Amino acid sequence: MKSEALRVSVDELRRMFPRKSRSWVARSLRRFLNGDVKKISENTWLVMGRREMGDALPHYVVRYINNRYVCDCQASMGEGRVCSHIGAVVLSNIYDSMTKTVYAAVINTRCRDSQLLIIGDKAHEINVRNVANDTGTIYILIASSELSVKALLACDDELREEVLRLRPMELWEVLTFERGVAKIRKG
Repeated sequence: MKSEALRVSVDELRRMFPRKSRSWVARSLRRFLNGDVKKISENTWLVMGRREMGDALPHYVVRYINNRYVCDCQASMGEGRVCSHIGAVVLSNIYDSMTKTVYAAVINTRCRDSQLLIIGDKAHEINVRNVANDTGTIYILIASSELSVKALLACDDELREEVLRLRPMELWEVLTFERGVAKIRKG
């Protein structure tokens, strides 16, 4: 297990459920780290019950139905209730997506006014994110396959063509970089 990817995943779980207690996050994390979550089908998971965590049954079924998670434990029976079984499933899903390989490139423009335009037939395959900071704009390009693309970069009064190679990274690395740049900007 990759500790930095896990930290980013737990941060994302907290962001998704800001009203949940530290205890709930810890219990969800414990279930995940213990390997209690097993995916059964596309929208169904089996979560092992643990007596030491107050579970009465040996396992619980969590389903994703109508855009929300539902658990068969009593803690989630109320509207809007989210038990730690659901928390563990959500954390497992976040971690799985964070550790998937994406392909990324970073351009640090170091100019006050910039615009990046991907040119060519691969432009629709690329997600472009931008983060402004004190020295300019940083563009982060993300795709699902390794690509080399041409781009036009307008930087202040200058226009130049760049050839960018998107290289394999895990999604958590890209997000950590992006959030780090945003924190520097705010700090």
